[in-house]
Amino acid sequence: MPAPRPSIVVAAGLRTPQARAGGLFAQEDAAHLAAGVVRELLARTGLDPASVDELIAGCAGPPHDQANVARVLALRAGLPRTIPARTVARNCASGMEAITSAATSIEAGHGELYLAVGVEVMSKFPLIVSEKMTRLFAGLAAARSTAARLSVLAGFRPAMLKPRVAIMEGLTDPISGLIMGKTAELLAREWNVSREEADRFALDSHARAAKARDAGRFEREILPWLPLGAKGTRATEDAPAEPPRALLHDDGIRDGQTMEALAKLKPYFEKPDGRVTVGNSCGLTDAAAALVITTEARARALGLAPLAKLRAWAWAGLDPARMGLGPVHATAKALDAAGLELKH
Repeated sequence: MPAPRPSIVVAAGLRTPQARAGGLFAQEDAAHLAAGVVRELLARTGLDPASVDELIAGCAGPPHDQANVARVLALRAGLPRTIPARTVARNCASGMEAITSAATSIEAGHGELYLAVGVEVMSKFPLIVSEKMTRLFAGLAAARSTAARLSVLAGFRPAMLKPRVAIMEGLTDPISGLIMGKTAELLAREWNVSREEADRFALDSHARAAKARDAGRFEREILPWLPLGAKGTRATEDAPAEPPRALLHDDGIRDGQTMEALAKLKPYFEKPDGRVTVGNSCGLTDAAAALVITTEARARALGLAPLAKLRAWAWAGLDPARMGLGPVHATAKALDAAGLELKH
């Protein structure tokens, strides 16, 4: 007879504020950002770092010098060297992959206490030199004489210096050739989503976020963060010195946004009559979050009141050109697995 399925819960969680890419967290380091959250989460919960079975981090764009960013942040957070850590990735869902990977490991009996982390510092996504420039550098490295080096340099053209933007290439599907914004335009046409409807949805989203922030609903989950490279100001005749600024709240929430302001924005991906703009799209952000994933029995034994129970989860694939519908298919599978309907 199979063993009963364990009741898996989210026992605790913490996150940094979400900072707009290129903003306050622009000099941050992914492992540094996430390690700070993990350290504070362990301190608040009183968990012994040695009791963690594994740390799993979701990161779609790990730094080039932190290929397994999970391992780096685990060590920086103070976990013993004997605790394993792995990095998982799914575009737009790496953090969710970390959670379900932890839950699957618990179901398989590999462990009982996991740290699921999500982190991205999109400000640090690099500019990449062209393939021709890369070959030129390789040729210079292989050259063994001045004449050989000059021969290689003779092939240089200024156009080789044009960079490739990693974030743009990362958000472009290599199968369909469409960047994410183009797939959104495709779905907007297929489902008759008007520009006004898209703007209204964005406006409502920002209004709800601002209302929740002002009501203090995010305070328990946010760890105020003083970013790397933060600097204060010196005193002047007109103003006193200011200390370095810590970020206390998500800074991508647009207070005072209006439909009139959104309507003035031009389409970004399909001109002149597209529907996706910088105003009704999600922003690029830098942030980190961490959750304690464990069994309900273990959470109770540790004195932690579960925040949520993981009743079911699912992943789904579809035509890459219609990637925005992925959550629709996955939600249907998850609800079916949980024995629920959308109305619940």
